[in-house]
Amino acid sequence: MRTVPASVVVNESQRRAFVALGIGPLWQSRAAPASVDRARPLFALPDEEGNWLFVAQAPFAGEGADASPPEAMRLLGRMLGALGLRAARSGQSLDACLDAGRPKVIVALGEDAARRLLNAGEARVALRGRVHEWRGAGGVVPLVVCEHPSRLLEAPQEKAAAWADLCLAQRAFHDAA
Repeated sequence: MRTVPASVVVNESQRRAFVALGIGPLWQSRAAPASVDRARPLFALPDEEGNWLFVAQAPFAGEGADASPPEAMRLLGRMLGALGLRAARSGQSLDACLDAGRPKVIVALGEDAARRLLNAGEARVALRGRVHEWRGAGGVVPLVVCEHPSRLLEAPQEKAAAWADLCLAQRAFHDAA
């Protein structure tokens, strides 16, 4: 078997191609994987009706060279508007949102939120494009994984796929309603 030097890095496009073809690279990166800080809370933003719940890992202040959190929040507001939704006045902790009522659909924004909500080790690209089930004390809620708005600001070419994810969430919402 041919080995590839550890210095070879697979970019996002190549990784997506591997996933789409159902194959993987024959090598593993020797670089330590980026650690996910589990202490960072999940930020939850319900719509005004409380039927939709958008969940993301809260950013650290000043995080992201290309996209500040206010820009990402404005983009999230536009994403909700495109679905005909209006965000609630402010975000809350995930537990507070779930205690306030059971949403009809959850949208996990980004890989960190998706992995934590689904208890999955799969990469974001493997989790996207399908409806998952989030199981909580109140029952089962459809969950769809979408790109985080900060990522969309850094990689605008991902917006079409994010819109497809939101359309999938809208179908899941109508099926659950």
